[in-house]
Amino acid sequence: MRSAARVLQYWDTSALVKLRIEEADSPRFRELSRQDIKQASSSIVQAELLCVLLRREREGNIRSGSAMLIFRKFQEDCAAERFLTVPYDSAEVRREVERLGVFAYSLPKPILIRSLDLIHVATASVIGADTLVTADSRLSDLAVRLRMRVPS
Repeated sequence: MRSAARVLQYWDTSALVKLRIEEADSPRFRELSRQDIKQASSSIVQAELLCVLLRREREGNIRSGSAMLIFRKFQEDCAAERFLTVPYDSAEVRREVERLGVFAYSLPKPILIRSLDLIHVATASVIGADTLVTADSRLSDLAVRLRMRVPS
């Protein structure tokens, strides 16, 4: 799959949020996104991003009414292929989820990765991403074990 999309950077939801909502470490993630590298994520990022934005709006962390505006902008970026989304329901991704799940939980010190995070790492592996951009330590731990670069 890598040769078709030529994707090098995989972004999980925790990292994408930092590009869409100003947080203390957003400048670091914006710097990573300026690189001239194609960026991708699993298509589950759409549902995850929507939930994060709506929750942040409800909590008062972003302006009322801005969650859907931010989300629509992200959808536009996906539609224009400025950001690629990879279907999570392919046989390749399902097999990789199983392989990586067994691997993560069978380590002497298991990586207790959550299901959607496992889909992210499996998708990154299937598309051949050499870099996984995340703010999540469990994703980071598993990606490093798979020899993916994880910017710190």
